[in-house]
Amino acid sequence: MVELPELNEDQRLYLQTVFDYFHKEGKWPTYLWVENTILHTHPEKRSEFDLAEMGKSLPDNFASGFSFNHQYGQEAVFIAPALYYFPEAKEEIDDFIRVIGFCVEKIITSVEERPAITSVDLSSQLHMQPLAIRKMGLLLISEPDISDGSSYSENWWQINLRRGKYGVRRFEGVETFEQYLEKRTALTHYFSGNVVIQPTQNEPPNDVPYTTNLLEILKDLGYSFYEGPLSEIKEQMPSAKELARLIASFANADGGIIIVGLREDFTIVGVPEDTVGLTGRLC
Repeated sequence: MVELPELNEDQRLYLQTVFDYFHKEGKWPTYLWVENTILHTHPEKRSEFDLAEMGKSLPDNFASGFSFNHQYGQEAVFIAPALYYFPEAKEEIDDFIRVIGFCVEKIITSVEERPAITSVDLSSQLHMQPLAIRKMGLLLISEPDISDGSSYSENWWQINLRRGKYGVRRFEGVETFEQYLEKRTALTHYFSGNVVIQPTQNEPPNDVPYTTNLLEILKDLGYSFYEGPLSEIKEQMPSAKELARLIASFANADGGIIIVGLREDFTIVGVPEDTVGLTGRLC
């Protein structure tokens, strides 16, 4: 039985407003549009609704970082599990499960090192309509177990599929959205990866646990971060060829961030001293 976090009235109102736009347009609204829509349709909220505070309170990665940077022109994004809250999302959920099955088949049968699916595949092989294809691209690029990098525009996208036991293969046999959520990386995963550092003999005892988890640090600042279309996380410094590929991929899209010295569970491991100068120049 899937149990997603309970949402309060403002959280539901916010996510519903974003979903309604996404459902109709196949793209994300801006935070400005969301706030104006809520205040216009619910005038009783004008004296109390705080978009930044509401964003901080949402479950892991249900919204991007407005509460941190207050950029009203930024897109208001949610992740695929949020669909579970909306009875009217049956169309999106059914399409999503079909595409997940397509991704599983692709990853199992492909001999490519970096197998990928594109919007053209969904049109030619799954016979999906353009609006549905746009929605699937927006949802898939933020799924940590699916996407291993992507290129996206409104009319065309490509998503590289994540190989490995904890990648796309984990969804083999999934036939319902509930089964997908059960096998998906848990919503609390990113904020539960605390690592308590034990003091060495040369260090004074410290009764306060120290976390090396980036997501815990950002959560304290009111900002949610996840590996998605505008970011790439690497535990070790990539090869020159791989780094060039990542930079070129971001340059051909909307830019992005490459973080080195971070595990997939967002534990900070750092980089060797001889690479610090290089990472500084890359930044």
